Amino acid sequence: MGRVVFLLALFLSLPGCIDQAGVDFAFCDSDEECYAQPQAVVCGGVRCDVQSVCYTDWHCNEDDLCVAGAPAGDFDDGNLCTVEVCDPVKGWKHRTPTAKEIDDGDECTLDECDPAQGVTHTNTCT
Repeated sequence: MGRVVFLLALFLSLPGCIDQAGVDFAFCDSDEECYAQPQAVVCGGVRCDVQSVCYTDWHCNEDDLCVAGAPAGDFDDGNLCTVEVCDPVKGWKHRTPTAKEIDDGDECTLDECDPAQGVTHTNTCT
């Protein structure tokens, strides 16, 4: 059936449209169909925005597959010691890395993480 794509940018660039009953809608597609809400991006028959709530600006690539744009919501918590992990249904989670994950493998360093500075490896051997 081909690629069906309704981009939010297209909706926002077009003026609102009025249907036959005189109702003003905020969004229109390229065929001047009127909608109360922006329509979802669909690539290869798959609705993109249901794949993950962690991203916005979904679009189709040249293979007609969904591609995520920018992270949505509370992506960066500002803590350099957390790892941002996407839960496709609930959104972003902020996980503290394990000691093994910040270990540089050098027995002569103390491996720590400061929320403002990030991971540090302080020399403990003299």
